[in-house]
Amino acid sequence: MTEAAFDNGKTPKTSKDWDLRAVAPFVALALLLVLGTIANPNFIGIDNLLNVITRSAFIAIIALGATYVITSGGLDLSVGAMVA
Repeated sequence: MTEAAFDNGKTPKTSKDWDLRAVAPFVALALLLVLGTIANPNFIGIDNLLNVITRSAFIAIIALGATYVITSGGLDLSVGAMVA
């Protein structure tokens, strides 16, 4: 085969190249964590983290149930009906 058969006009990515779309959410999350810690030193404290986990548990359980329904083939997006 010739080299032209594999040439698509793009340079091959190396392991050092960063895909900005894949990295940007993590950079934004890290920036928000830093800003929150600067604004309130207790932001990353154990009490606040436990509070966030406790408050998020209910929504996480609903999301897991909806994920199970969607992946099993029954497309039911009525989260309000699941909560009630």
